[in-house]
Amino acid sequence: MNFTFLGYCLAVEEQGRKTLHTHILLFMKDWDELLDGLGDIEKRDEYSKILTSYVDSISSNKMNELIETHVFKCESCMDNSSKIDECSDQCLRNLRTAKGSTEFGGKNIIKCTNCERGYSSDDLVMKNLDRYLNLGAHMEDSPFDYETLWNQGQKRSKYQVSMEIKLMNQLFEEMDIAATHPHVKPVKYRSDAYNDGCFLVTALRNHHRQNHVSACFKPGECECQMKIPSRKCETTTLRFEKDPVDWYEWNGKNTSRHLFICEHKRSHCDCFVNRYNEVISKVFNCNSNILTGLSGGAMLYITMYASKNNFDEDTKDYANAGKRIIAKIRENYGDSFDEMDDLQRRKRDLHAILGACTLTTRSHKVSAPLASYIVRNGSRF
Repeated sequence: MNFTFLGYCLAVEEQGRKTLHTHILLFMKDWDELLDGLGDIEKRDEYSKILTSYVDSISSNKMNELIETHVFKCESCMDNSSKIDECSDQCLRNLRTAKGSTEFGGKNIIKCTNCERGYSSDDLVMKNLDRYLNLGAHMEDSPFDYETLWNQGQKRSKYQVSMEIKLMNQLFEEMDIAATHPHVKPVKYRSDAYNDGCFLVTALRNHHRQNHVSACFKPGECECQMKIPSRKCETTTLRFEKDPVDWYEWNGKNTSRHLFICEHKRSHCDCFVNRYNEVISKVFNCNSNILTGLSGGAMLYITMYASKNNFDEDTKDYANAGKRIIAKIRENYGDSFDEMDDLQRRKRDLHAILGACTLTTRSHKVSAPLASYIVRNGSRF
């Protein structure tokens, strides 16, 4: 099949820290033929192979594309031939909650069979990072934390800071080469420098935090909405639902389809790595979360992001201002408000509105990055 790129649409949004991120929907040639083939039970096996092969070619769940298995040497017993036990799938499910733990204790996903020391996902990443980063000796009066992968409040992680600096230096080197030698490629694809950069970007941008963050959870829910960590899967596999559902074509034609999910190839040690595209993450030094539009639900999800309704966001401040106006009027005037004449009411109303608007819009509604983007492009879509 010819999965040629046909077009795209996108929506630019602000993140919590006012940086920008983009939701992009790509349209590929012959994708409808693929979905029709998957919907035909007699052709399902043939088209499943096509899809899983394509998914493996554009996305990955590995910390490093060239590391097939994690190099493991237990730091306690120092045995190069250490074997590991893996925690159960139920334990991985438990770790989708902020306070979840495993049978090995804490966030540990594996343990050494010799000394039974446990290792978390962050521990394994730090062990691999030690081969790439020159952190130096651990000084007691150091302002950095050498024991954690991520910054904890005001305490800065030596690992996170070192990764940021190393990637920034690599960018400066590439820019310098591009400026002084425009015909020379700064980094050769699949070279050692390229692979090292891919690993650092994946560790920094595509490795999900084992303790999660507030954005991982929808209101009222306690399980990570990204469904991370995910269980081990030997090969990329399509899992079809047993019962068919009604399926409507773009022209309104009604058929029945067996919906399915795509479970991606993943090792147990990579359970906290999100599904990313290596080239996108490497080139832009960013997180990339790849979702193939396989079913109606997945397509609707991405399409809704690209045409997201901002009504609630746009009206939230007005609603808050209205509440403040009512509260302020009742606080200042009480029952006497009903005794005012029309001119007095209008004067008081205007005063309350201006005061509430000033109070409500005190913070920035649109960040500087998004404002700049809108000015340059006319729209965030």
